[in-house]
Amino acid sequence: MRKDSFFWISLAIVLLLVSSCVPQNPSIDQKLIDELLKQIEELNLTNNTEESVFKEVTAQEGDKITLLPLLKPADSKVKYHFSPPFDENGTWQTKKGDAGVYLVKVTISNGENQVSKNILVKVLRKNHAPELIVNDTIYVKENTTLKLNFTAYDLDNDSLNITISGWMNSTSKFIGFDSQGEHFVKITVSDGITSISKDITILVLNVNRKPVINISSKNVKVNEQVKFTDSDIFDLDNEKIKISPETLIFNSEGNFSKLITVCDKETCVNKTITFIVYGKNLPPEIDVANELTAYEGETFCLPVSYKDPENDSVTIVYSGWMNTKCKKIGYNESGTHIVNILASDGINQVKKEVHVFVKDVNKAPIIKDIIIIKE
Repeated sequence: MRKDSFFWISLAIVLLLVSSCVPQNPSIDQKLIDELLKQIEELNLTNNTEESVFKEVTAQEGDKITLLPLLKPADSKVKYHFSPPFDENGTWQTKKGDAGVYLVKVTISNGENQVSKNILVKVLRKNHAPELIVNDTIYVKENTTLKLNFTAYDLDNDSLNITISGWMNSTSKFIGFDSQGEHFVKITVSDGITSISKDITILVLNVNRKPVINISSKNVKVNEQVKFTDSDIFDLDNEKIKISPETLIFNSEGNFSKLITVCDKETCVNKTITFIVYGKNLPPEIDVANELTAYEGETFCLPVSYKDPENDSVTIVYSGWMNTKCKKIGYNESGTHIVNILASDGINQVKKEVHVFVKDVNKAPIIKDIIIIKE
């Protein structure tokens, strides 16, 4: 054993004895002891042979390592011998599981003399990138829940972190209507050292929604073609629809039931609607109470609504105490006031008189000034 080896071993023994007798400081004493033990291990590794380590080689699992001695002077008659795991040609094809430290002896002989050198070979564990198996394109229909099906694994059995970004940020997503088209999602898998990503195309297929008939009855006029509004009949997908019968006219007054059929490019719906047919123009209607209460200081708005049986456009005019629907009431307007409301559809008009009782509100006094008297 070399003198320096004996020194290090002796020092380690002393430190171990001392450390057992004094309070422990894991951050200093144990760290120093661990480092000494490591150096002793390396000394034992490199000095248990005839000579110290001549050269170090570092490789990864799966690498092919070849030792090629260079002689000075060159001699083609010499013979080489390599200790395991190297073969007779000085080659070692490493594989998974070979990670570790190896002391290899290379012996060179010319028949009369021979020389040996120790090579320290360090084989590191090779990290394999994660694997991700997933379809490049996924088809899904509207109004369904999409669940991403993929397989992620790691040959080294490392823990994996999976991230989903883009149109989706998790493995599932509810696909509502109006989502038809092409969308993109990225899946990233990482083992903490290496990460891989794959871009996926999500093709959302349209699911047709039936047209909607949103009315059960409708007011119409004699000898006029029935016209449906966009709120009466519509399509949720904004597709072009066809209404049957295309032309509908009633020649007399009364209530009539009629089957209406509405079709888009794929589906038809049917509904029986009651048509209330009037022989002459009906006046608009004003819906508001005859008497209302308000308070001084507030902004008062008439709680009024209007409608026309034939859905004609209605013009509204306010007069009297109010000339608009809303009014800011002053603090000197307590009492009863009259508001006139006039509604006209261009042919007929109706008038409504509303009494507004404004209640007095005690207003806090205002200090306009303070007179100071000095004596």
